Amino acid sequence: MFFKIKFPFLLVVLVCLFAAMVAGQSTRDVAEVNRQIELKKQEIELKKQEIELKKQEIELEKQEQELKILRAKPNKPENEDPGNVNITDTQTSKPPLPVDPIIVQPQDTPETNIVDNTASQECTVQALDEPNATRFKNAICQIINSIIEQRGQFKDPLDPDNTGAEIAEILAAKLSPNAVVTSFFLDSEKKRTDKQVGASPSSSGTTSLVVKGGTPALIGWAVEQGAATSTVSGNTVTIRANPLNLAKALFYKQGIIEIRDVKPREDAFDTFLKKLSLGLSFDITRTTETPVFTGSQQQLSAFSFRYEFINRRNPLSLYNKQLRDDFFDSQTKNLDKIASSLFSIVSRGDGRFKYEELNQWLDETNQELNNIAPSITGSARRTQITAVIESRVGKLPFEQLAEREDIKANLQNFADGSIGFKAGRDKLIDDINDGTVATFEYTNNREPIAPDTSNFRFIWEKGIFRKTDFTFNASLTMYNKKPMFAGVKRIRDFQFALGTETSLGNSFGTGDTTLTFAGRYERLNSDTIDKLGVVMPNSKGDVAIGQIKFTIPIADWGIRLPLSVTFANRTDLIKESTVRANFGFTFDLDPLFARFKPF
Repeated sequence: MFFKIKFPFLLVVLVCLFAAMVAGQSTRDVAEVNRQIELKKQEIELKKQEIELKKQEIELEKQEQELKILRAKPNKPENEDPGNVNITDTQTSKPPLPVDPIIVQPQDTPETNIVDNTASQECTVQALDEPNATRFKNAICQIINSIIEQRGQFKDPLDPDNTGAEIAEILAAKLSPNAVVTSFFLDSEKKRTDKQVGASPSSSGTTSLVVKGGTPALIGWAVEQGAATSTVSGNTVTIRANPLNLAKALFYKQGIIEIRDVKPREDAFDTFLKKLSLGLSFDITRTTETPVFTGSQQQLSAFSFRYEFINRRNPLSLYNKQLRDDFFDSQTKNLDKIASSLFSIVSRGDGRFKYEELNQWLDETNQELNNIAPSITGSARRTQITAVIESRVGKLPFEQLAEREDIKANLQNFADGSIGFKAGRDKLIDDINDGTVATFEYTNNREPIAPDTSNFRFIWEKGIFRKTDFTFNASLTMYNKKPMFAGVKRIRDFQFALGTETSLGNSFGTGDTTLTFAGRYERLNSDTIDKLGVVMPNSKGDVAIGQIKFTIPIADWGIRLPLSVTFANRTDLIKESTVRANFGFTFDLDPLFARFKPF
C-alpha cells in the first residue's frame, strides 16, 4: 500500500525530514554559538575591569613620580629673584618683590624622567588591551620608546643594533601569517574527506557507493571504471566545478585562500553562489568503439547541481574562526622564534641590514626623524616620533622581502617543521574535519534510448570520532516522463546509504590513506527499463549493496587513486548476486592552486 503513494507526497515527506534534520542541527549550532558569545562577553568584561585597575595603578605611580620630582626641586628663599638680578639692586634698602615659588622652574631636573615612564606605561596599557593590541602594534610602541630613551647612544635615532629585534617582529607579524595560513590551508585540504569528485553511484563507471557532501572549491575531475549498482559497467569522466569561484580565479586573479575566506558581512547573492556547484559526467564508451573522451553531447550521461546548506569543513569559515583564534593565540612562543630567526637573517651587526631595500627604508626613516626640531620635547616630541614611525612602518619593503628565497624558506620550514606548531595545527585540522556537512543534490541521468531519470539526494556528513567520517544518503529516483509501459511506475526507486571513512595515516608521505565501509539499500518500486528501453520482467524488488574502498593519494597535488570492491545480492536488472572491482583517478585542483596561488 505504501508504494502506491503519489510522488509529490513522498517527496514532501523526504524534504520535511531533511529540513527537520537541518533545523535541529542549526538550532544546536546557534545555541552553542550563543553560549560561546556570552562566555566571550564575560571574558571581555573581566579584561576591561583588569585594564581599568591597571590604568588606575599606572596613574597612581605617575602621580607618585611627579610628587618625587616636586620634592626634589631646590628650596629658594622667597625674597630671591630667580631672574636677572642687579647687584646694586640687592644693596638697596628696598627688598625685591617676592616671587611665587610655584612658577620657579628647576634647571637641573631632567625631563626624560617623566617621558620615559609615560612611554613605558603607554605600551603596558596597549599590551593589556588585547582586543585592540597586536604584536605588530606593540613592536611599534617599543621602537618609539627605544628612540626616545637612547639619548644619543647610537649614531642614528633608528639603529638596527638597538631596534632590529622590534623591526624583525614587525616583519614576522606581516610575513609569517601568509606562510602559516598557506601551510595550514594546504594541510587541511590534504586531510579533507568530505569532497565528492567522482560520479554518482548510478553511473556505469563509479567508485562511490555513498556520495560525500562537499565539492572542490574550484574544479575537480575523475576518471572511473566499473559500475557499482548498474548492470552495465563502463568508463565515466566526471567534472565538478564551482562557477563563481572558478571565475574569481580566472578573471579576477584571486588566490584560493582569498576565495575560500568567508567575510562577516558578505553579499547574500555571493554567499549563495559560493555554495552552488555543477557537475557533468561523460560515458566515454558511447559513440566510439574505442573509449575516447570527446566531450560531445552524445557522451554526456548526467549533469547535476548541488547546494551546501551547511559546511563546517571550510577551514576559513566564520564558524571555525574561534578555533583558529584560540590556536594562534597559543602560539606566542613559536611566533617569537620566527621573529628571532628573521632578525638573524636580515641583521648585519654593524648598524645596517643585509638587504639594500631595508637599508634604503632605514635611511629615509632616520632622515625624517632627524628633521624633528631638537627644541621639541616631552609629549610633543613623542607625538611627532610616533607619527613618523607609524607612517614609515607601512612603507617597509614587505613584498620584496617576501620574495627572497632565504626568508621564504625560513618561514616555510617553520610552518612545516616546528614540532609544537605542527602538532597544534594538526589538532586544529582534525577538529575542523569533524564538522557537519548538509547538502542537496539533483542529478539528471541521460540515456540514449531508455527514458531519462531524475535523482534527488540529501546528504548528511559528520565526524563521529577522531579521524572517522560518517555519511548518510537518502535519495529518490523518478522518470522525467511517465513511462508508457504497463506496470512501470513514475517513481523508479528510493535509496538509503550509510558509510564510514577512516584515515589510516600518511602511509606514503603524500597524504592520508583512507578506508571506507559502505552499505546501501535500494527499493525498486516496479519493473525497471534497461538501456535499450526494454522492460525487464520481475525486476521489482530490494537491492542490498556493500562496498570496501581504499583511497590512496598518489601525489601531493590532490591526485587520488580509489580502489573498491562492491558486492550485492543483485543488480538493478538481474536478480543474481555479484562482486565487482572498481578503480579510477580523481584530481582536486584546490591543493595545487593553494600551493602556487594562495593569495
